[in-house]
Amino acid sequence: MHGFLQLTDAHVEETGAALFDSPIPAGEGLEVTFEQWQYGNTTPAPADGISFFLTDGAARLTTPGAFGGSLGYAQKLPDGSTDGRFVPGVSGGYLGIGLDVLGDYFGDGERRGNGCERGSPAGRVFGPPAPGPNIVSARGPGNGNDGYCLLAATTGNATTKGPWPSTLPGRLHGDLKKMPSDATPERAEQLLEPMKRTVRLMVTPPPEPMATVDIDFQDGRGFRQVLRFPAPEPVPDTVKLGFAASTGTLTDVQLVRHLTVRAGRSFPPGSGRLRPRTN
Repeated sequence: MHGFLQLTDAHVEETGAALFDSPIPAGEGLEVTFEQWQYGNTTPAPADGISFFLTDGAARLTTPGAFGGSLGYAQKLPDGSTDGRFVPGVSGGYLGIGLDVLGDYFGDGERRGNGCERGSPAGRVFGPPAPGPNIVSARGPGNGNDGYCLLAATTGNATTKGPWPSTLPGRLHGDLKKMPSDATPERAEQLLEPMKRTVRLMVTPPPEPMATVDIDFQDGRGFRQVLRFPAPEPVPDTVKLGFAASTGTLTDVQLVRHLTVRAGRSFPPGSGRLRPRTN
C-alpha cells in the first residue's frame, strides 16, 4: 500500500488535522510510532510543522487547537488582534509534540503557554526569525485559553538569551523540492523514502512516569533519543490522539503514515521499550 495522509500541500495558509475520538488505555504505559514527511516548500524557507498530540480520553476530541505556530495543539492570541480573543487550544490537552521546522512552537509568542508559571526561554516575542527552527518541543496539559506550557525542547540553551540552536542529530525537513506530476505510486514512494522521519513517543506508567521521543532520520543509525522528560501527572486513564499541521506565508507539504499505538503492562527496567499488552 502506497498511500499517505496529506495534512497540507505547498500553498499559503493551509491547515489540516486528523483526530481519533476514541479512548485508548494509557494508565499502564503507551508507545506511539508514526512516519512523517515535511518537504516541497515553494517559499525560501519551509513552515510551519507537524504536531502529534494526546488528549484526556474523558474529553471529546472533535476540533484541533490553534494553527500557525501553535501547530493545532496550543492556544493562540493572533498577532495584531484588536479584540483580544484567543483561539483556544485543543480540548483536554495532555501532551503535544511539535515537529517544528519553522520554530514558533518552541516560543511563547502569541501567548502560547498562557498562565504558565514557567515559560519558554525564548519569551513572548513573536515575529521573524522564529526562535527555534528544526526543534522538537513538548508542551503539556491545557484547556481552552490556558496551559499548554513548554516542557522540553531539543536545544542546549536554557537561558533567555538566544539563539537557541537545535540539538537534533538530523533535519526534520527533507530536500525533495517537487514531486513529478507523472510519478507512479511506486516512484513517489521511492522519492519520499529518504525524506522519511520515523517518530516514536513513549510514556511510561506511574509512579514517576517519563516521556521520551526517539527519531529515525533515515541515516542508517536507527532510532536516537532526542527528548526525555517527566511526563505530566496525573497520566489520564485513557487518551485520544491527533495530528495537525499548517502553513502560513511560508509553505510545505506535510504527510504522515503508518501510525502504530501500543498500550502496555510494564516497562522492563532500563530497556526503554514497552512490553505489549497480552490478553
